[in-house]
Amino acid sequence: MPAKDLKLTVYSLASLLALLLGLEAVLRLAGFQARLPPFRLPSPPCMVLGSCGEGNRGLFEKKGSLLALRPEYYGWFQEQEFPARKPADEFRVFILGGSTIYNLFGQMTNSFDASGRKVRVVNLGGNSFGTARLLPVLSEILGYEPDLVLVYSGHSEFVDITIVNQFLETSPFRKKLGELLRRSRVCGLIELGVYKTGMGLMRVRKRHDNGVVRYFGTRLRPGTEKEKVYGLYRKYLAEMAKQARARGVPLVLSTVGYNRVIAPLVPEEARALHRTGLDLLRGGKYKEALTALNKAQDAEKIPFGANETTNAIVREIAAGYKVPLLDADGAIAARAPNGIPGAETFFDQCHFNDSAFLGELFRKEINSAIAGSK
Repeated sequence: MPAKDLKLTVYSLASLLALLLGLEAVLRLAGFQARLPPFRLPSPPCMVLGSCGEGNRGLFEKKGSLLALRPEYYGWFQEQEFPARKPADEFRVFILGGSTIYNLFGQMTNSFDASGRKVRVVNLGGNSFGTARLLPVLSEILGYEPDLVLVYSGHSEFVDITIVNQFLETSPFRKKLGELLRRSRVCGLIELGVYKTGMGLMRVRKRHDNGVVRYFGTRLRPGTEKEKVYGLYRKYLAEMAKQARARGVPLVLSTVGYNRVIAPLVPEEARALHRTGLDLLRGGKYKEALTALNKAQDAEKIPFGANETTNAIVREIAAGYKVPLLDADGAIAARAPNGIPGAETFFDQCHFNDSAFLGELFRKEINSAIAGSK
């Protein structure tokens, strides 16, 4: 490179660096701190096939007499706190799952049962979290004196495995660089802009056949082959059952409700099954329609959400480990028109238009557990 061009490049980089440092100083003086969740693993990422609370920083930290969600997990989980030492009159429930459970926060408020015992519900629905990262969350909360743990997870398995694999494949240098950049207010401002833009795009309704919202890619990534992901799902659910049993904590596994009428993206085989199901539905052949639509969801290249295969795995683990099963999917289907949940229940593949019914199912399960503990 000619000396003149090299000098120009150096001056340009120096000017850019000075501009960024100046902006960093202004943001720090103004007290700016981005509080919205970025599109990355929270720091430190203890929830990657590891164990929170055992040499790593877990979800919760001690604040006086309380356990409070660490700030780095705001946006990934609902911000909440509870007594570190459980009161004698408290029945403590933890609900684990993905964004569907995260959105259930307002439906599951703390209350008192008929005997005056306080029911405390801790919502551990993590946005985009599947069983790979919920397993270490379970390991942590088993030390917080739970009386009951409910698990409703099955929508984010392929997303979860992708996030885990990306973390495991990241070099130590990139991890250290990421930790350094997270402290920057300028990077926080950029991430805030990315987050708001992303959330705005998520609200754009892209129509696919039946007009339901879909936001999902179709490119398989290494380690996300369907049978491998299903195998890991089975493994992690089984490990949850074993850990809860070892600690003497009642655990309930739930099947997961999903939209049967939404159109798969790929392959064409799945789309053809879906069209057949819709034709049968319009023709009033509801049982045959449900069978075809279930097969269409199972045949999708990268399932974005639960399906008959994942729910069969839940039932298998519940039966094999003698864990109580809450058939939420069956209850949701029973109240859907013709027994086929669609756009009247879900606004996309897995998120409810109104999650009150799911909250009611959980409350009944909690009341049953309280009655059984007396």
